[in-house]
Amino acid sequence: MRPTGGSSSLGDTVSKSTNYTITDSDNVRTVLITVAGVAIALPSAATNENRPITIIKKVSTNTASQITGTVNGVVNPDLDFKDEAISVVSDGSTWSLENHYIPCSIYTPVIAGTNLTSEYIQAQAYKCLDGQFRLKANYAFALSVSDASFTITMAGVVFYNTGSTKGAQSAFGDSGSNFRVRCNDNANTILFDGDGAGTSFTISMDVFLASKPTFVL
Repeated sequence: MRPTGGSSSLGDTVSKSTNYTITDSDNVRTVLITVAGVAIALPSAATNENRPITIIKKVSTNTASQITGTVNGVVNPDLDFKDEAISVVSDGSTWSLENHYIPCSIYTPVIAGTNLTSEYIQAQAYKCLDGQFRLKANYAFALSVSDASFTITMAGVVFYNTGSTKGAQSAFGDSGSNFRVRCNDNANTILFDGDGAGTSFTISMDVFLASKPTFVL
């Protein structure tokens, strides 16, 4: 079945630099947002059954662009990343998410500390449809002294500490090692308990952020 909202099964691609409301009859399938902060409003799902629509943010800026409407129960989802895209289709009553493309935003934080013999760290910011930002990070390192501590600083990142105050410590460990992680604003301080020089570690985390990282464009 072809979309009821357009005269072609493919539809048109249009660029928008000002707020725009997609209509039942404009045959638009893809909208490219070219100016920061532009809002694109979805038409009625009831009169556009089976119609696919894709909206893509094409501008590098920290100002989000809004999709006005409800997608998978999320009201007015935002596009934050350059080239972030949301594709939806109407089932005759609501707009359902077909695809949510988010470009990788890889970031290399700074490790502050002299107690390491080797180190590797990489972080990637990503976003859920409801707008919640998260950060995946992988750390690999070896200690040069016993019971070392060091700080990983991530410029533009503010950690969200659920159920704890800033500076609170969370303890981790297994049968061979124990360490504590203290989150405070944009820094993770890692403290080791009873681990000797030469001990190697790999730590992976996936955490909520309090706000959008400033390095995300």
